[in-house]
Amino acid sequence: MVWKGNGVTVETAILAYLAAHPDAADNALGVQQWWLPRRFADVSLHDVETALAAMTEQGSLTEIRLPDGSVIFAAGHAKRREDG
Repeated sequence: MVWKGNGVTVETAILAYLAAHPDAADNALGVQQWWLPRRFADVSLHDVETALAAMTEQGSLTEIRLPDGSVIFAAGHAKRREDG
C-alpha cells in the first residue's frame, strides 16, 4: 500500500520536491525529513525507503553509492555513480 497524505502519494511528493530542487540529492532519512511536506510527518522511514526503491526501479530516481558505502538519491537524470 502506498502512503498518501490528502490524496498525494509519497512518490508524487518526492517528484514535486525534485521539480522545485532538480539538483537535490539525499539519503532516505534526509528525504523523509526535508523533501516531504508537513502532511507526511507520520510517514515511516520504511515507507520512504519503499517509495525510493520503487522510483529507482522505474527510473524516476538515480541511486548513487558513495565511497563510504552509503546511498543517496537524486533525480533520474543524474549521473549514476558506483564508487567504492
